[in-house]
Amino acid sequence: SAYSTVISGCTSFNVLILASKDSGSPASDYICNIRLYENYIRHVADFENLTDSDFYISTKGRMNGDAVIENPVDVIKDLAQTELNLPQESINYNEFDNARTENASFKLGFSVKDKVDSKKLIENICTNTKIFPRINGQNTLGLITIKDDYDENNDYNRIIEYNRIIKYKFERTKIDDLKSKVMVMYNKDYAKNEFISNTGWFSAKDFLGDGDLGFVHPIHTDYGYRLDNFNLEEEDSKLIFEADYIKNRQTAYKLQEFLTMWYCNQHTKIS
Repeated sequence: SAYSTVISGCTSFNVLILASKDSGSPASDYICNIRLYENYIRHVADFENLTDSDFYISTKGRMNGDAVIENPVDVIKDLAQTELNLPQESINYNEFDNARTENASFKLGFSVKDKVDSKKLIENICTNTKIFPRINGQNTLGLITIKDDYDENNDYNRIIEYNRIIKYKFERTKIDDLKSKVMVMYNKDYAKNEFISNTGWFSAKDFLGDGDLGFVHPIHTDYGYRLDNFNLEEEDSKLIFEADYIKNRQTAYKLQEFLTMWYCNQHTKIS
């Protein structure tokens, strides 16, 4: 049950009362002045099987001071420190800081309603970002992130000496894994267990030009994106990605662009 209160202040009004001492006496009129200070309206509701129902709340989420924790790196850091009790020496703060900068435009929002392995949760969160988590040989949690742009003077500063390589192997990712068109489903409704929003389709050709129709880049003189190179049709290279950890529209568009560029070409793997 619940009730709401309506406060009317101090309101005065007169009431005309018709009264008599007994049935045989003539009636008399009286004026009664009433001062009304407060009114209460009580609403009562009955619920059947209340404890058997699912409950949902609207919440902002975890806070850092007065700010909601939304940056993917801050979310992972909070999980590592609050839920896993990782000491400071078990977190690579340099990699965390770099990843935070590269994912500054990403905002996450989600709830975890079922018990889940912490390692799996962090891995799943990172699939909604440009981040790849890792644990190095010193059992330290780090974050590798894909940058939008690379500086050849600062980002390529390591040389692997050939006499330290025992053996190596080059291979390409499978053409069947290639995706040229991506739609991101986001803003999950936990009550209905379905996504409310989607980004619509975004194609690599929208970003790189349609090389199959003869587009040539005016500066680099290279063809635009060509599915003919892979002997694929656009209908055969679509990806619908379910972003369980995103509710923000602009973040969903950012992820869509990243996934399109990530999957539109084969990758060379060195092992």
